Amino acid sequence: MSNAPATDSCGIPCLVTDIGGTNCRCVLFRDDVIIAELTFDTKKYTSLSHCLKTFLEGKNANDYPKVAVIGIAGPVENNRIQEMNNIPWPTFSGDELAQELGILSCKVINDFTAVGYGILGLNDSDVVNMNPNTSEVTGMPKAVIGAGTGLGVGYLTSHDN
Repeated sequence: MSNAPATDSCGIPCLVTDIGGTNCRCVLFRDDVIIAELTFDTKKYTSLSHCLKTFLEGKNANDYPKVAVIGIAGPVENNRIQEMNNIPWPTFSGDELAQELGILSCKVINDFTAVGYGILGLNDSDVVNMNPNTSEVTGMPKAVIGAGTGLGVGYLTSHDN
């Protein structure tokens, strides 16, 4: 599963955001240490840019993010959200958002793609085997399913390249 993002930020401040139908959760971190985190009610903001600018307001230059990853409920294609689920915000691309925020890079991914990447960081103690008659086989597909504003699903497969 070589396409998984690194688990640390190599000293670079990173912004990660989870946007659902009700909340926008923002975390700013560096090397697995949280610098700031805040949850916003999406109905009180006119756009994701408005929400993120509010979150980043007053951050010093050392803590201002250089990169961002936005996990969002809805279809994402070519780093652009195609349709906002249950939020009357305008659609956007990661490139547009990076330029607007003055950061080097912003990647937009579906929220369950983000959850899929997240399970790669789980330890054995974080996992509950729901069928005690089986055990994990290395390299087998992994699935994530969860209810939120809608029913989200995702899966991961491994490959050799």
